[in-house]
Amino acid sequence: MLEQVGQCIEHIDWFVFPDDQPGDLGKRLEARGMPGGPGGNWLLADLTSLGAAPTVTDNFRIEQVHNDQMLSEWVYVSEAGFGSDLSIFYDAYMRHGYGLDAFSLHYIGYLNNMPVTAGTLLDAGGCATIYDISTPPAFRHRGFGGAITHALMQEIRNRGYADS
Repeated sequence: MLEQVGQCIEHIDWFVFPDDQPGDLGKRLEARGMPGGPGGNWLLADLTSLGAAPTVTDNFRIEQVHNDQMLSEWVYVSEAGFGSDLSIFYDAYMRHGYGLDAFSLHYIGYLNNMPVTAGTLLDAGGCATIYDISTPPAFRHRGFGGAITHALMQEIRNRGYADS
């Protein structure tokens, strides 16, 4: 199924950056049957046996974006993590709304009150997916990206999906 989707979609990729861990992540994905193609590498997770959340500091929390101001924070932390201008996302995502029934849900991980990681859950057309997990370099390797990914996987499972 994923290979067929990859043949039809040219805009979705599993980006592997130089700082991603492990260093040979792209090769590991390909070895596990997720080769790059027109749609890039895709990951699929079985959520029926979702393990425990990664351990992070007690002053870390995750909140769903629920207004334009928080969406600005989401863009800020995403830009810092990806190292590029993502203001176009603000304009597009702002039109989607913010309720639990919205099909694009954005989340921010805060260390105390500072945004340190961000992610998006898209729920549309009978499937839910995770996009845009981003952590600025100064906050990497502390489990924040893993924690927000786990939280989004849990939310997908709570919505009744068995995989993501």
